Amino acid sequence: MKSISYTEFRKFLDSDVDEATYFGCNKDNLISMKKYLVNLSNRFELCENKIKYDRESIKKKYKQIDLIIYSKDIRSVVVSMGKTFFSLIRDSKTGFYIPEDIFSGEEIYLYKKLKLLLIERIGKQFSKELSHIKNETQKYFAKNNIIESVSGTFGLEDFYNGATLFCGNYELFDIDKKTYIPYEFTFEQFANYYKEKSELSIKDKQKLLTKIMVPGGFLN
Repeated sequence: MKSISYTEFRKFLDSDVDEATYFGCNKDNLISMKKYLVNLSNRFELCENKIKYDRESIKKKYKQIDLIIYSKDIRSVVVSMGKTFFSLIRDSKTGFYIPEDIFSGEEIYLYKKLKLLLIERIGKQFSKELSHIKNETQKYFAKNNIIESVSGTFGLEDFYNGATLFCGNYELFDIDKKTYIPYEFTFEQFANYYKEKSELSIKDKQKLLTKIMVPGGFLN
């Protein structure tokens, strides 16, 4: 991605034109980052609905499970119990799902052995459901996971229930994928990398999302 100073970034943000016009780019088949996020949210909900039954089946049987989410690495399914997260991958020999990190000896007890044994049991009993969750993950993250804006100045990386906006290769702020609303916290990329002060309000961030332009073809 192209670097940009905070001074130039602010001029663009305060201007009355979109990214393509400001940076002199071809405007054919472009959409705003906001519209892109709306489409991303819709696809996310479709994926969630397809795996809803599988997720609820596991949680109904094992009420200790808090979350079952998929990972953008496409290899694993993440299951959490309290503050403990397990990444499950399919064993090619047995077809069962096993914890990605295998511990032994005292390390097992440090990692809560009972929870680990429960996760291994789930990986055997619900291998079909976990496979379906992983397969739908592959369809969801197969495209539109990372996109760069028309000028190459901005980018967006898609995660499970959120997305991160980048500017000049550095994280700028996170966005709630369901509401399209940016989080209040701003990564201090300009202060850290350009020795300039970055002050971005939620309103600034929302405006920025309507000004950044990306290829509309990514919606297909």
